[in-house]
Amino acid sequence: MLIILDRRDDPTTPLLTQWTYQAMIHEILGIHNNRVDLSKVKDIRAELREVVLSADQDRFFKQAMHLNFGDLGASVKEHVEEYQKKVKSNQKIQTIEDMQRFVDQYPDFKSLSGSVSKHVALVTELSKQVELRDLMSVSEVEQELACHSDHGPALEKTMRILDNPHLTPEDRLRVVLLYAIRYEEQKNQIATFKALLRDKAGADEKAKRNVVAVDKVLSYAGQNIRGEVSSSKKIFDRVRNAFGSSLKGVDNIYTQHKPALHGILEAVIKRNLKTQAYPYVENSQEGKMHDDVFVYIIGGVTFEEELAVHSFNQSGEARIILGGSCIHNSKTYLTDILSDGGAPEEEVTDLR
Repeated sequence: MLIILDRRDDPTTPLLTQWTYQAMIHEILGIHNNRVDLSKVKDIRAELREVVLSADQDRFFKQAMHLNFGDLGASVKEHVEEYQKKVKSNQKIQTIEDMQRFVDQYPDFKSLSGSVSKHVALVTELSKQVELRDLMSVSEVEQELACHSDHGPALEKTMRILDNPHLTPEDRLRVVLLYAIRYEEQKNQIATFKALLRDKAGADEKAKRNVVAVDKVLSYAGQNIRGEVSSSKKIFDRVRNAFGSSLKGVDNIYTQHKPALHGILEAVIKRNLKTQAYPYVENSQEGKMHDDVFVYIIGGVTFEEELAVHSFNQSGEARIILGGSCIHNSKTYLTDILSDGGAPEEEVTDLR
């Protein structure tokens, strides 16, 4: 079965803060051809200025790529402790900062520490950016806008977060875009938020110009454009209530959202995909569950959608392959919208 989808049917997913390892790296740092550029990280060692992420060659990454940020800290800590035993060190490790100091003390064990150093550097930078940009507060508001329907609390939280001095112009813009997508009929409030974005931009001319993305996203994927699939964005995913320990901190309020693709794949597996929304081509057999399901999203896929596919594949309910015209994070997605839908140039990244 080949299912062809349009990115415009789910404009929300590429705008959300991500909390699984691979998706966080792509959103915060960027992944290009399985490489991550860390050259701008302060005091980064020369051999870590660019790192390779490959599930085929990196055992830890293969195991951790789909972990949420809360579980990731504990997993990296175990990875460091495994290396610690090899170098016979008894140094106490409680935090990400402890991990970084420990790895920096053993630069000569490169053959053993390469994978450890890489992932400690990545997790350290991710943690730093989450704190600097107050992404947990941002994500809470994003999830409210993506998953709930009560306008009052959503408006209050949106107004409050836009005044947060830690937010970057890009993070403020993403929040306003999510509000505009969810509450398109609130035209006066959207206009107020656009004016606020311009005011907060100050002397940042690029941020001021990018406010046009609010109108562009509604033109690109407004209510009159989106199909029936968009309704499935309201389904949420309940995960464990708490992760415990100082290395863990992403509660289920940050991971409620499921992409529209999740609902589509559930319908495929249950053999009740609506033919009104997804008409079959000639000679197809309606209601039949095929051994292989290929999904292609015109306009780009995201790692949140890749996670959904991975979950279905792991459950054994289906064998699904995901493809798309590019792999989006919020930056490439906004570039796409601002360029009137022309997909941004991006090297192929492993969606394994």
